[in-house]
Amino acid sequence: MLLYLRNKLENLGLTYHQFFETAYQWRFNPPQVPSLNDDYCQFLLHAVLPKYVVEYLKHLQRSESCTAPDASEPLEISQR
Repeated sequence: MLLYLRNKLENLGLTYHQFFETAYQWRFNPPQVPSLNDDYCQFLLHAVLPKYVVEYLKHLQRSESCTAPDASEPLEISQR
């Protein structure tokens, strides 16, 4: 999960703190995102991801797997 998070951050150009805010917004949809400094510090000190971040990462993985081509089907190669 941590490797997937790291790759997602590189692809999106976000910091960990920005990603935590995005995940919090997705999960709880508050009018204003509260300070997530405690969650971020726990991640830095203990590599513990908050549950809302884990849920958001799983959501992203599921949405990516739905859009990825099925590996069991052969790819069609057009010849020009």
